[in-house]
Amino acid sequence: MVGENFPRSEIGTKSARMSALEDLLERSLRMFSGLWGKFHYLCSLRGNSGRYEHWGFIRTHGEMSAQDAFAEVHTALFSQILRTPLPELLEDVKLSAEKMSVSTDEFISGLRRVAQQATPKNLAGGTLAHFNSVLDAISLLHSARKKLARQAA
Repeated sequence: MVGENFPRSEIGTKSARMSALEDLLERSLRMFSGLWGKFHYLCSLRGNSGRYEHWGFIRTHGEMSAQDAFAEVHTALFSQILRTPLPELLEDVKLSAEKMSVSTDEFISGLRRVAQQATPKNLAGGTLAHFNSVLDAISLLHSARKKLARQAA
């Protein structure tokens, strides 16, 4: 049959294509450990203009669908961070830092440097001040635990 040796697009096939949101949640973010790891990844994609830059994802899903998916997940992660108890966030930030092969201090400092990109357009009731206070608290808790560990050794 003509064309059977050529790759086919998904158009006209029975396989369903994932939405941008499904693709982001089920494929892209699965590669990152923890809440902070996923959040850091999304922040790294966001430019100063507020636009998310991911050429392949945008090419696959289109500009609007991709931007909407990134923004929706960014807001959800931001809200989840603000609602999560500090001890859980501290353990999560340690895990995320370890997976990225950086120290916890470096990871927290990196989040502080990109605070503007870390704040999604839709705050969903959260604030940058609350987010910064969470980062401050995690940093202080981490420092206190390091100090206690040094004293115990």
